[in-house]
Amino acid sequence: MTPQQAVEKLKAEFADAIGTPVEFRGEVSVAVARDQIRPVCQALHADGFDMLTDLSGVDNYGEDPRFAVVYLLYSLAQHVALRLK
Repeated sequence: MTPQQAVEKLKAEFADAIGTPVEFRGEVSVAVARDQIRPVCQALHADGFDMLTDLSGVDNYGEDPRFAVVYLLYSLAQHVALRLK
């Protein structure tokens, strides 16, 4: 499974809660509605994303929303990373 395939599967299941994926330097990031982050993470875990590589908070001073949480998930079996914002 590629990160793009994982995002498409999430869009099929969670529809409006999943934003448009952004690829930068070979890494895929996708925005997730804050009230759906737990079920999205559970769905990704069931699909093989079994490692939380990084969890960080971001202060986007001067922007709205100002604060964000970023999750970097990784599938050990498939060697695929996906960033959720």
